[in-house]
Amino acid sequence: MTAVEAFTGVYRLLAAEIACRSELMEGFLSEHGVHAGSVDPVVDQRYLYEALSSREGSDLLADLYRRFADAALATEGDDEVLSQLEVLQHLLAKKLWKYESPTSALLDAFTQDYDRLDQPSERRRWFLEISDAAAGEA
Repeated sequence: MTAVEAFTGVYRLLAAEIACRSELMEGFLSEHGVHAGSVDPVVDQRYLYEALSSREGSDLLADLYRRFADAALATEGDDEVLSQLEVLQHLLAKKLWKYESPTSALLDAFTQDYDRLDQPSERRRWFLEISDAAAGEA
């Protein structure tokens, strides 16, 4: 199973579980040739999450995180973009805590530090952190 296939399965199951979708994630999947559909309900979720622990899976998740950061910076912290970030955080939290499958230091820190992205103040705090980091790189 490729990382894109694993991510597709995880995203679709998670979107159904938390009744939330992310246009940014769906655009990302579309770029990889994946279109709307469903996942077999008996699929082993642990298998999907573990498949995201490969080098390819870690790179895919890091790329997706960077896309969220870029989109947030490009829109000056648009709340629609920031609220979609909650879906990624939820996915990473489930991967880290339920399936005990860490990703990278950056993504694990994000997962732990921003576990309340349902709160606008936490979304704003994340945006300010990436804005400061981007300003420091300039």
